[in-house]
Amino acid sequence: MSVVLPEDLVEILRDHFRVDISKLDPKTRVNRDLGIDGDDALELLEMIETRMGRRIDLDFARYFSGENLFSGWKEDLSLSKLAELMATPTMNSDPPDM
Repeated sequence: MSVVLPEDLVEILRDHFRVDISKLDPKTRVNRDLGIDGDDALELLEMIETRMGRRIDLDFARYFSGENLFSGWKEDLSLSKLAELMATPTMNSDPPDM
């Protein structure tokens, strides 16, 4: 089964983060392969949530470092996992505060 990355995700990565989308695949890791971590990762998630009009249920500290977060080993977040989270309805469907 082939995973198709959501168009919104690909557009954000291409337009805002200047990622060469020809090199993206479902196994691409947001934090390790794309170098998106910390504030950039937070911005990515906020942009996705704004486009979708709802929150993504993601434990940020599990995957990303931040100023007040433990900066040791983090779990990889693949684009396929992020796409899965984008497709999963959440209990709180309110858009993020901006």
